[in-house]
Amino acid sequence: MSLLPGLGALLLAGASFLACFALASGRALALAVRVLAALGAVALLPAAAGAAARPGLVLVIAAVVLPRPVSLLVATAAAAAVALGAPLGTASPPLAALVAAVAAAVVAAAVSASAEARLSLGTDAGWAAAAGGLALVAAVAGLGGVRVLHWSFMAGAADAALRVPQVGVLLGLTGITALGGSLVLVAQLTTGSPSSLARLSGQRALLLATGYAVLAIGFALARLGSHGPAALAEHGLGLAALVLGLGVLAWGLLLLLGEARGDAAQLEAQAARQTRVALVLALVAAGLGVAEAWWQEGSYAAPSLALALAPACLGLAALQPTRFATLRRGAFLLGVLSALC
Repeated sequence: MSLLPGLGALLLAGASFLACFALASGRALALAVRVLAALGAVALLPAAAGAAARPGLVLVIAAVVLPRPVSLLVATAAAAAVALGAPLGTASPPLAALVAAVAAAVVAAAVSASAEARLSLGTDAGWAAAAGGLALVAAVAGLGGVRVLHWSFMAGAADAALRVPQVGVLLGLTGITALGGSLVLVAQLTTGSPSSLARLSGQRALLLATGYAVLAIGFALARLGSHGPAALAEHGLGLAALVLGLGVLAWGLLLLLGEARGDAAQLEAQAARQTRVALVLALVAAGLGVAEAWWQEGSYAAPSLALALAPACLGLAALQPTRFATLRRGAFLLGVLSALC
């Protein structure tokens, strides 16, 4: 792991926590958030020499301009991928990947503003915590695969596999507690049950999952790092996704501590504007992908075309004035991030 990019990821994680805490507590911490995020972006600048790290750096800079909790969490995950040496945007043409990185930061800010608008209208913050738990479960499944069900984690290729039992156990515990806590919270919220025991049990399970996830990340960095940078780079995207899932869960849990106080109409209008901007950027990225494919291969029918068009289609769905706007914007965000991975 590179030292300066690792420090940048830690600074961005601190900025994300402050942004989440400021939202939950109603305190004005915008200046501290911007300073920490800017320092994190500066620490990542030496990594810009590598082409595979540039989409991550561009995403971080865009998130510094739009310092919402979710955009900063996405930037933290991107910085972690850069620090671990994981390539970003290799499936897309270089210029298209840079534009898609900006789109990811913008749509992440839109998701954050949309969620804050729903909370300001009285939506229970338990939904955010449950969504964070499910995001963490998906990240665990993406990193460990089906082996997590056997309390196992394998690093390396099939001919040189390395079994890391501590990480496998911790990932399994993370997935089980996060899934159980999320399902308990969803059951309590959908049935309208006033049971405080069910809600408290779900919250405590998610808190336990947060601790297991931190330990899993620490053990994975220590054990994989002892086998050289190649082992870290191989699992860099999976670990970055785990960092993002952990951050989203922490955001949801912090929201349970306070009450959103923003202007719902203004936040929703801001989310709609940012979604439109992100859609334009996604379309530009798709157009650049087509142009670069035609220039390099003589045909627009490149494998990267479908990968570039899918986020744009999700963006069109996110723009529609109908229900579940936050979920549709979240799907748009996942589509853009998948194009970068």
